[in-house]
Amino acid sequence: MKRLVVLILLSFMVACTLRSASDAKPKLLDVVFSKAFPSTSFVKVEFSRDGKSILATPYSDAVYVVDSEDFSVTSLEIEGILAQAGFIPNSNEIFVADRDSFVQLWDSNLKKRFSYRFPERGKRASVSQDSKYIAYGGYLYDTSANKLLGEPIAHVDQSALQFHGNDHVLSAGYWEQSVIMRNLTDDTRTVWRTDDRITAAAAIDNFIVACTHDGDCYVWTISGDKPVHTITGWDSVRFIATHPREPIFAISREDSVTVYSLRPFKRLLDIEASDLIRSLSLSENGIIALGEDNGTIQMWDINKKALIGTYSVENEPIYGLAIDPKTSKLVAGTYKGKLLLLKANVESHGGTP
Repeated sequence: MKRLVVLILLSFMVACTLRSASDAKPKLLDVVFSKAFPSTSFVKVEFSRDGKSILATPYSDAVYVVDSEDFSVTSLEIEGILAQAGFIPNSNEIFVADRDSFVQLWDSNLKKRFSYRFPERGKRASVSQDSKYIAYGGYLYDTSANKLLGEPIAHVDQSALQFHGNDHVLSAGYWEQSVIMRNLTDDTRTVWRTDDRITAAAAIDNFIVACTHDGDCYVWTISGDKPVHTITGWDSVRFIATHPREPIFAISREDSVTVYSLRPFKRLLDIEASDLIRSLSLSENGIIALGEDNGTIQMWDINKKALIGTYSVENEPIYGLAIDPKTSKLVAGTYKGKLLLLKANVESHGGTP
C-alpha cells in the first residue's frame, strides 16, 4: 500500500514538473531596429566580421549595407538578377555577383575595387578568404594572375559552392548527384557521388557532407571515397548550416532541424518548427536560429538545449537569418522586404558543446 502511495506521489510530481516546463514561455526577442524596404524580397542577411555592418541581399536591383550602430543604409546598385552576395570570409569587404556573369568586389569603405565578367552565366559565387580566387558557377578566376584557371566544373545547377581554406573549392551538382573538391595548387579534383539529387552540401573540418532530395545525408572524410556516416530521413533536406570553427552542422527538413557533431559523430539537438523552415543560421557561440514561413523566429542554445527567444512577424516569411556571435544579436530579412535587428536577453552560456 505504501509503495502504491509513493508511486502515485512520484507520478504527480513528474506531471507537475512537465506541466511547469511546458507552461514556461520563452522570452520574446527585443526589437533593436526595424525597417521596411518597399518592393523588396530579402533572401539573405549577414553580419560583417566586426559586427558593425549588416548585408541585406534581395533578389535584384541593389544590395543594402546597414550600419548596426546608427542604422544608416548604403545601397550598392547591381544590374539584373542577383546570383549571390556576401562578406568575404573574415573580412569587412563585400562581393556581389549577378546572373549575367558579372562579379564585383567592394572594400570596407564600400568603394568598388575589382570587377570581372565571366564567360558564362552562373547562379552561385564565392570568394576565397584572401580574395585571391573568385569562384563563379563552374569557373575559377585568379585575381593576382588576372586569368581563368583550368577547365570549369560541369555542374549545370549548383546546390553548393564553397571555398575550404584558401586552396580548395567545393561544388555540388544537383542533377549530376556529385560533389567535387578542386585543389587549387595542382588542379586535381576529388569526386563523391550520391544516390539522389543533391540539395545541400558543405566542407566541414576534414569532412564532406552532402544531403539529398530523398532525405538522406552522407558524410565522407576528404581523403576517403566511402561514407563514414549516413543520416537517413523522409523529407528533403533544404539547408545545411555549419559552425564557423568547430566540426558541427545542422540540417533542416520541412519543419524540423537537427544539429550534429562530427568529432565524435553524435546528434546534439532536435528542434521542431510550427511551419515550413525558410532560413537557418548557426553561430560560433553555440546559438542556432531558424526562420519559418509563418513569420516565426526561434533562437536556441545548443549547449543548454534550450529555447532562449522567439519572435513573430505576422505573414512575413523569414528568408534570411544571421547571428552576431559577439553580441548574440540576430538580423532577420523577410520575403516582403522587412529587415529587423533583434536581441535576446541571454545569460552567459557554455558556448559550443
